[in-house]
Amino acid sequence: MIDKIGIEKEAFILKGKEIIEPALYGFPFDEFGFLVEIRSHPYSYASGLLHELQILTKAHEAQAKALGLELRVAHRLKIPKDFIEYLSKEYAYDYLPDLTANINSGTTYTHATGLHNGWATAGLHIHFSRHDERGARIQLPIESIVTSMDASFLELIKKAKRVSGEYEIKKHGFEYRSLPCDAPIEDVVRTAFKILRKV
Repeated sequence: MIDKIGIEKEAFILKGKEIIEPALYGFPFDEFGFLVEIRSHPYSYASGLLHELQILTKAHEAQAKALGLELRVAHRLKIPKDFIEYLSKEYAYDYLPDLTANINSGTTYTHATGLHNGWATAGLHIHFSRHDERGARIQLPIESIVTSMDASFLELIKKAKRVSGEYEIKKHGFEYRSLPCDAPIEDVVRTAFKILRKV
């Protein structure tokens, strides 16, 4: 049995104080067009994952600096209405499905678009997967893992005004989506591995 975790850390590219479109400057971007996606490979151990994420983050920071821009890791920034309208047309928001699920019944609002009441939000997504020795996917106990992650970081989730209990099914396993992008990465990664190895 092989357990792996990968990280997708979202961030903003700023020109002065304004959020700008990452794709125009060669940054990896999310499907809604205003967030940089810093995405690691999946790892079976925390140190390798943290090392790669550090390298990727520094590379994107250097890329931004060379262009006279700033890579900003912040969980919420104000975003102008006209920019939202532009992004909505450019990235066809109306045709993108919301695949975010929640273990808490009755929860309707999600972080799927990253937009809410004039704010742009950025998350830290944790990819959990388990495979056998032949590479076949083994189903993970999603509710148990999500509940444990929520419990471990509940105050942080509340402070950042994130929605607890969020996840999304992926081909490799699933993605936990309730954390803000500025969550303490080392603590998050080590906690995630600890939880995964217990289930």
